[in-house]
Amino acid sequence: LSISGNRIRRLGARAFFSVQSTLRILWLSNNMISVVHPDSFQGLISLQHLDLSNNCITSLENGFLNELHDLSSLFLNGNNILKLRNKDLLCLHSDLKLLSLKNVTLQEKALNAILKHMSSLTGLTVSRQNNVTIFDQYFERHDCLLKNVSYTRSGLTAVPNFIKKCSVLVSLDLTNNKILIIFKQDFMQLSNLTMLKLQANDLMEIESGSFNNLKQLETLDISGNTQVVYDNNLLSEQKKLKRVYGNNFRICCLARKTSPSLLQCSPEDPISSCDRLIAKDYIRALIWIQAFIAIIGNAMVAVLRAREYPKQESRGGKVNTSFVGVLSVADLLMGIYLLMIAVVDSVHQVEFFAFSHIWRHSGFCRFCGFLSLFSAEASVFTLLVITFTRMVSIVSPIYYLRANLRIFRIAMLLAWTVALIISVIPVFRLPNFFSQTSLCLPAFYTSKRDSDWIFSLFVIIFNLVAFFAMVTSYLVIIIATQRSQTRSENRRSSNPRPKHNLGRRVFLIVATDFCCWIPVCILGFVSIGSGGLNFYNDVYPWTAVILLPINSSMNPLIYTFLT
Repeated sequence: LSISGNRIRRLGARAFFSVQSTLRILWLSNNMISVVHPDSFQGLISLQHLDLSNNCITSLENGFLNELHDLSSLFLNGNNILKLRNKDLLCLHSDLKLLSLKNVTLQEKALNAILKHMSSLTGLTVSRQNNVTIFDQYFERHDCLLKNVSYTRSGLTAVPNFIKKCSVLVSLDLTNNKILIIFKQDFMQLSNLTMLKLQANDLMEIESGSFNNLKQLETLDISGNTQVVYDNNLLSEQKKLKRVYGNNFRICCLARKTSPSLLQCSPEDPISSCDRLIAKDYIRALIWIQAFIAIIGNAMVAVLRAREYPKQESRGGKVNTSFVGVLSVADLLMGIYLLMIAVVDSVHQVEFFAFSHIWRHSGFCRFCGFLSLFSAEASVFTLLVITFTRMVSIVSPIYYLRANLRIFRIAMLLAWTVALIISVIPVFRLPNFFSQTSLCLPAFYTSKRDSDWIFSLFVIIFNLVAFFAMVTSYLVIIIATQRSQTRSENRRSSNPRPKHNLGRRVFLIVATDFCCWIPVCILGFVSIGSGGLNFYNDVYPWTAVILLPINSSMNPLIYTFLT
């Protein structure tokens, strides 16, 4: 029977008399219960599970649980039980199996009294209790019969000593603490443990051999510990693992290597496998193809523009030629990034997972990430300068013709400086920004749990503003052209055909950039707002291999066929 969340303030006598003989489970959580009549549960002789969590109960002194002789599980989470005296324990039967006291304020004597009174207790859940010494002192004098322990959100900095001695322990939950190191002796005596949860601690190290005696382990969760490094022999003795959760796919490779019974493991890497940096052949082929097109195509464009520049006599011709050459250099950098990733994949073709952590946190991976981000940002800001220049040449042709060439060079230099600053910041200030995947790409699909989400949001918004500025500029160009097309054509250039071609080229480049970046920006917003993408593994390969770098390989083709 569940009557949770109904704002019940008090329970009268024999409140459940009509179902007293058959009721086994009763949920009364999330009400406002502060008064419980001593006979409220009279007659519930079959009740086994009672949940009174998140109410306003301050004591158990009226003995309202006296007749619940079959009660095995009692949940008092989120109540304000300030005092629990020995006489209050008369209502908590000594054969109670599970007692949950999450977010309950208890005095030290109360905890000690619970342990002494309930000798059959096999499951205990506590949180926000820093008095771990009470448990340590008690179990120094008594055998630990606990089979299920949940000690969460308590600020623990190490595994408590009493847990190390609970040899019959089957389930252990130490989530949301501040444990820095798991030592080899911490779980040495826990040979019966089947479930271990260590997620969301501040783990920096798991000593080699720490899990060697956990041969019955079936579920392991060490996710939410971004700094921990998985030793190659971390799971060498775990033959019965069925569910494993970590922070990167390397732990899945370690688990599959020793446990054929593994049913579920996360996170899976969207790009890499245990053997290769790039798991799928078609993705590998796309990277090689785009790398060669981007490098060869943009190099040709840059060389041709460099040769054309001295031949240009008009101011507009020099500006346009130099800007197109600068854009090709930005796109060329993306081709170099793709080539470096493809080469690393070719070099490491066996058991890549053993090398993956070193690779992701290497200076070379960080440089690859910097190169990809710098190329993308430089390309966007170069297009922004080109678009503004075209708008000025049409809207204010007199100013455009009189302006010093140095102004355009300074504008382009400023654009590249901004791109450089944005790309350098994560290299020195956000060490994990490029290490979340094996491709070393920027962490645009992040969540608020990650420390770099603010920077990711800033980059996404900055690029959106740049693209909307370009769109606005083209709208201004279109309106100005429609109002005075004849005058605009006369003022554009003495040779209007190339200028017209340039306009078509730049518009198409901006359009393709816009179509590629907008999905990335939208997915970035969704990821940050919702705490991550549920379809991340399906989306990431396409955005990483196609959407982000495709402009660098398409732009040379646009120049070639529209010239």
